[in-house]
Amino acid sequence: MKLSRRTLIGAAGISVIGIGTPGVVSAQSWRGNFGMMPRFKNARSVKPPNPRAEIAMNLITDAVGIERTIKLYSAHITKTRIAGFATTLNGTRYIVYDRAKVPWPETITPWTSVFLMAHEVGHHVAVHNFRKDIQKIRLELEADRFAGFALSRLGATEAQATYYYRGNGPETITHPSSLASTASARAGWKLGERMKRREQS
Repeated sequence: MKLSRRTLIGAAGISVIGIGTPGVVSAQSWRGNFGMMPRFKNARSVKPPNPRAEIAMNLITDAVGIERTIKLYSAHITKTRIAGFATTLNGTRYIVYDRAKVPWPETITPWTSVFLMAHEVGHHVAVHNFRKDIQKIRLELEADRFAGFALSRLGATEAQATYYYRGNGPETITHPSSLASTASARAGWKLGERMKRREQS
């Protein structure tokens, strides 16, 4: 089953990956020309993304009303506990995700993987790569809130939109605790739900 708007909204399945931060690809499944692979710090074996990852990215950007200008790649991320990151190189915005940690199964909608993509899109939307004036923890919470909002717009339930940070991971120098991230994602999801109710009234 292809990841499409219909499967994204209709499926209830959840796949599991660890806490993180910031096949053959058909021409119809992704945008762009994957010639020479760019090089990223802490990423090896950079390759084109899974086609379902590309579809999810397109759905996320459509759901929040922004033009898709972010290039997506998969890789082996060498930094431990990092499932993906957002970066800007020479004026081009990128998201790189770890192929081993971010699955794209064909039979269910992988909401945890979609959440990670939305989180990284949130970093780009809020231009976090250029923000040096506030704590990294606050930037992560802002990206979590954006991801919760995006998942609401895509039809995720509250449980699906907040499942990514399950558990009780402690706060670190750069990242909030799992509980704080979950609360921020929930706040974004609730905002999305309020907006949908207004649109329907």
